[in-house]
Amino acid sequence: MRYERVLFRDVLCLCLAWAVLGAVLWTEYGQKEQVVAKEVKIVKQIKPVYDEDRLTGYVYKHSYRISKETAREIVQNAMKTRCPILLLAIMQVESSFNPAAVSRAGARGLGQVMPVKALKQAHIVNDYRDLFNVETNIKAMDYIFKRKLAKANGNYKRAIGYYFGRYNDKYVNKVLDAYFELLGDQVR
Repeated sequence: MRYERVLFRDVLCLCLAWAVLGAVLWTEYGQKEQVVAKEVKIVKQIKPVYDEDRLTGYVYKHSYRISKETAREIVQNAMKTRCPILLLAIMQVESSFNPAAVSRAGARGLGQVMPVKALKQAHIVNDYRDLFNVETNIKAMDYIFKRKLAKANGNYKRAIGYYFGRYNDKYVNKVLDAYFELLGDQVR
């Protein structure tokens, strides 16, 4: 339950919504709140504010031989995505934040993205070597995760599993552990 509540809060960018009569929402503090309204509408969308210096330090500390400048570039580009902390957690599990990582299967870069035709069609990459570029790899991760989330009907745990290629509890738990470690004090 802890994972779902915090993922819901973070990944949906803390959307505060009024729900149909009698709906129950989790507030940002994890408490149930009864919301009464006549229609569903978004009141305000809030982008969470993260301590980029702390995240940069975390990425640098948990990385495989990258500079502090590269760690900062990774964090800054991740902050431009829909779910930055979750993508950083995936990067940690997939490549230990190594932009030059290559798997035996041919996956490349921070998010171990497979060079597929869909990335060219989406105009994310021109050449598959672009996947070694920090910004391009993170854009590709964001694109792929969005598609996996749609396939999983909004279930973030299942979408994380699909990102791996097939659902795997061990992989999902590693990502979620990294996710909560990245959030640090911001969860409490």
